[in-house]
Amino acid sequence: MPDNKVIETAAEMANALRFHGYTKFKNLKTGDRVRNVTVLVPGAQRSMEAQKIGQLFEGAEVSPDMKSVVVGQIKIVLKPTERQGAGSAGAATETRLLQSINQIIELENEGLPITVVLEAAHRKIKRTGVRRAVSVATSSRRNEQGLVNKSDIDLETDSGIFHISVKDPTAQYWESPDVLFKTKRDELLDALSEEGRVTLTREPQGTFAISPRIALEPTNAEIQALVFGSDIASSNGAIVESGFFPTDFVWEEVNNTLRIKGGAIYTTVTDIPRTKLPVFVIRQDRSRNRTAKYPGLRVIAPQRTYIEGRPDVLFLSTTERLKYGV
Repeated sequence: MPDNKVIETAAEMANALRFHGYTKFKNLKTGDRVRNVTVLVPGAQRSMEAQKIGQLFEGAEVSPDMKSVVVGQIKIVLKPTERQGAGSAGAATETRLLQSINQIIELENEGLPITVVLEAAHRKIKRTGVRRAVSVATSSRRNEQGLVNKSDIDLETDSGIFHISVKDPTAQYWESPDVLFKTKRDELLDALSEEGRVTLTREPQGTFAISPRIALEPTNAEIQALVFGSDIASSNGAIVESGFFPTDFVWEEVNNTLRIKGGAIYTTVTDIPRTKLPVFVIRQDRSRNRTAKYPGLRVIAPQRTYIEGRPDVLFLSTTERLKYGV
């Protein structure tokens, strides 16, 4: 039966879609005036999913190209998951974790809460009364202090929410730190260029090239914000590094416990090996061509191994950064 509840905002529509099993969204905004919701679905199934969504809501109109559905004043846009950030290896890892937990709860334990134990090396994190795992929408989620929530999957338990940030073992980068350097990057480039420590070259297409690349050692506070954000930092979550393959899940029926093996568990900065800590690097990226002063340059946050042994990198320690006010 179609849902005949009046839906007036994007937030209400997102909640309705989640209820019907759609959990991946792109750049989800939930203000009262927002009228578009972008949901991510497998590309090969987009037309079918558009028809399914059209049948879920009374009065829904499916577009002729099967790429969107209009429900009242709300437009639902369907985009292929594999063409978005959610189509990455990390997202596939998240999906395996999410589905494995929920399938155990529904199929092995008849929908009743279970105990989940995350294990890696000598570390264990135990959560009891886990009712379900929920995928967190793929969007930037900032709190009042400007910190981004890092959770990919939330465990809903009898004692509250436990946040899990999934890190694929093959991933070489942390999240983009552009926001941290939005106002200071150009001032740093000006100073280093004037001192002759870097060369900035304007290209015919208007973008800039930089030589050498600049690497900045992050402070502990910056690592905390970049890696753990606001939710993992509040002691009710963890970063779990694992591919989450079938052999990583062990169901113990006798005590209703699901043991999940990971390569590593991080809850504080000191847990992260030095080689995997982030470093900030300013390099060329011609697709970043809208920045005001130096289009074509961007800040990335690779693991420290990115710069080790590279002669084309100017490294600024936290002490040297103070000289430039960054």
